[in-house]
Amino acid sequence: MQADEARILDILLAADEIAEYVAGKSFDDYLKSSVTRAGVQWQVYTIGEAARQISALFRERHTTVPWHKIIGARNVLAHEYGRVDHEIMWKIATVYVPELAAYLTPLGPHEVEE
Repeated sequence: MQADEARILDILLAADEIAEYVAGKSFDDYLKSSVTRAGVQWQVYTIGEAARQISALFRERHTTVPWHKIIGARNVLAHEYGRVDHEIMWKIATVYVPELAAYLTPLGPHEVEE
């Protein structure tokens, strides 16, 4: 499996995990559950790490994906943990990650090059 293809798979698997964590939950439920928050944050970190490792060529071919913001979210979680904004994290989990997954899912191996 090519490196970019493997990273896309990592992103999609993490997106599936996030979808499971927030399914049927409200923002208040999210705030009340440290387990849910930790799970979402870890998977957002995973998505950012995978995005960071995707080749420049792939990122240049898919400029509608906000790679910089995805990687930035990972950096906040890794280096500035005290700055995590739960409202932003909820929006990432319920809006941006599903949008990213919807965009990446149809990309087949012919779209992914090293």
